[in-house]
Amino acid sequence: MLRVKLKKNKAGAYQGFTCSGHTGFSERGTDIVCAGVSALTQTAVLALERLLELAVEVQVDYPKGFLDCTWADEPRLTEKISLVVETMRLGIEEIQNQYAQYVEISEVEV
Repeated sequence: MLRVKLKKNKAGAYQGFTCSGHTGFSERGTDIVCAGVSALTQTAVLALERLLELAVEVQVDYPKGFLDCTWADEPRLTEKISLVVETMRLGIEEIQNQYAQYVEISEVEV
Protein backbone atom coordinates (compact mmCIF):
# COMPACT_ATOMS: atom_id res chain seq x y z
CA MET A 1 0.00 0.00 0.00
CA LEU A 2 1.13 3.53 -0.75
CA ARG A 3 0.81 5.82 2.27
CA VAL A 4 0.82 9.61 2.20
CA LYS A 5 1.25 11.47 5.48
CA LEU A 6 0.63 15.21 5.61
CA LYS A 7 2.67 16.82 8.38
CA LYS A 8 1.20 19.71 10.39
CA ASN A 9 2.66 21.61 13.32
CA LYS A 10 0.77 22.30 16.56
CA ALA A 11 -0.65 25.52 15.06
CA GLY A 12 -2.13 23.54 12.17
CA ALA A 13 0.28 24.78 9.48
CA TYR A 14 1.67 22.30 6.97
CA GLN A 15 5.35 21.46 7.51
CA GLY A 16 5.76 18.70 4.95
CA PHE A 17 4.56 15.39 3.60
CA THR A 18 5.84 11.87 3.17
CA CYS A 19 4.87 9.36 0.51
CA SER A 20 6.03 5.78 1.06
CA GLY A 21 5.46 2.32 -0.27
CA HIS A 22 4.14 0.83 -3.48
CA THR A 23 0.51 0.45 -4.48
CA GLY A 24 0.84 -3.03 -5.92
CA PHE A 25 -1.92 -2.17 -8.41
CA SER A 26 0.17 -3.19 -11.41
CA GLU A 27 3.72 -3.95 -12.48
CA ARG A 28 6.37 -1.26 -12.18
CA GLY A 29 6.16 1.06 -15.15
CA THR A 30 2.47 0.38 -15.76
CA ASP A 31 1.01 1.25 -12.34
CA ILE A 32 -1.43 4.10 -12.99
CA VAL A 33 -2.29 4.51 -9.30
CA CYS A 34 1.36 5.01 -8.35
CA ALA A 35 1.91 7.30 -11.35
CA GLY A 36 -1.03 9.49 -10.37
CA VAL A 37 0.11 9.94 -6.78
CA SER A 38 3.71 10.47 -7.90
CA ALA A 39 2.67 13.18 -10.36
CA LEU A 40 0.70 14.99 -7.66
CA THR A 41 3.42 14.83 -5.00
CA GLN A 42 6.22 15.82 -7.38
CA THR A 43 4.18 18.72 -8.76
CA ALA A 44 3.55 19.93 -5.20
CA VAL A 45 7.31 19.87 -4.51
CA LEU A 46 7.95 21.89 -7.68
CA ALA A 47 5.24 24.42 -6.83
CA LEU A 48 6.61 24.92 -3.33
CA GLU A 49 10.16 25.37 -4.64
CA ARG A 50 9.63 27.30 -7.84
CA LEU A 51 6.39 29.22 -7.40
CA LEU A 52 6.60 30.00 -3.69
CA GLU A 53 10.41 30.00 -3.57
CA LEU A 54 10.20 27.96 -0.38
CA ALA A 55 13.36 26.23 0.82
CA VAL A 56 12.31 22.59 0.96
CA GLU A 57 14.33 19.57 1.97
CA VAL A 58 13.56 16.56 -0.20
CA GLN A 59 14.67 12.98 0.30
CA VAL A 60 13.89 10.39 -2.35
CA ASP A 61 14.46 6.64 -2.63
CA TYR A 62 12.81 5.52 -5.88
CA PRO A 63 13.29 1.74 -5.45
CA LYS A 64 11.64 1.88 -2.03
CA GLY A 65 8.91 4.24 -3.23
CA PHE A 66 9.84 6.97 -0.77
CA LEU A 67 9.56 10.76 -0.99
CA ASP A 68 9.84 13.06 2.01
CA CYS A 69 9.42 16.82 1.67
CA THR A 70 9.77 19.18 4.65
CA TRP A 71 10.22 22.89 5.24
CA ALA A 72 10.60 25.38 8.06
CA ASP A 73 7.57 27.27 9.28
CA GLU A 74 7.06 30.32 7.06
CA PRO A 75 4.15 32.36 8.51
CA ARG A 76 4.15 34.77 5.56
CA LEU A 77 3.54 31.84 3.18
CA THR A 78 1.18 29.73 5.30
CA GLU A 79 -1.89 30.36 3.13
CA LYS A 80 -0.06 29.72 -0.15
CA ILE A 81 1.60 26.58 1.21
CA SER A 82 -1.80 25.36 2.37
CA LEU A 83 -3.26 25.95 -1.09
CA VAL A 84 -0.53 23.87 -2.75
CA VAL A 85 -0.76 21.03 -0.22
CA GLU A 86 -4.57 21.01 -0.18
CA THR A 87 -4.62 20.83 -3.98
CA MET A 88 -2.30 17.81 -3.83
CA ARG A 89 -4.48 16.33 -1.09
CA LEU A 90 -7.66 16.68 -3.19
CA GLY A 91 -6.05 14.78 -6.04
CA ILE A 92 -4.74 12.02 -3.80
CA GLU A 93 -8.09 11.69 -2.00
CA GLU A 94 -9.84 11.29 -5.35
CA ILE A 95 -7.41 8.51 -6.29
CA GLN A 96 -7.99 6.98 -2.85
CA ASN A 97 -11.76 7.07 -3.45
CA GLN A 98 -11.32 4.98 -6.58
CA TYR A 99 -8.49 2.72 -5.38
CA ALA A 100 -8.97 2.55 -1.59
CA GLN A 101 -7.13 -0.73 -1.17
CA TYR A 102 -3.98 0.78 -2.72
CA VAL A 103 -3.71 4.32 -1.29
CA GLU A 104 -4.02 5.76 2.22
CA ILE A 105 -3.72 9.43 3.16
CA SER A 106 -3.54 10.79 6.71
CA GLU A 107 -2.36 13.73 8.80
CA VAL A 108 0.27 13.64 11.51
CA GLU A 109 1.39 16.29 13.98
CA VAL A 110 5.08 17.16 13.99
